[in-house]
Amino acid sequence: MKLIVKNLKKRFEEKEVLKDINFEFEKGKIYGLLGRNGAGKTTFFNCLNEDIDIDTGEFYIEDNNVKRKMEAEDIGYVLSMNQGT
Repeated sequence: MKLIVKNLKKRFEEKEVLKDINFEFEKGKIYGLLGRNGAGKTTFFNCLNEDIDIDTGEFYIEDNNVKRKMEAEDIGYVLSMNQGT
């Protein structure tokens, strides 16, 4: 089983935040997304959660060569927020 992301794009007005994202996340592996503030990490997860609409592209679960819509129980992530001191 894997989560497949194809040609995912998201922009806010003139700012293109996600630019043609393509990736495969395989079941049983742990992934980390690293980047500076404003790099698009949170936007990426908000798109996967369908909290915001994507502009173009698709994401889905592929299991035994069968595509299906991703559901909440298919993915888990830990959101870490820095608290200023």
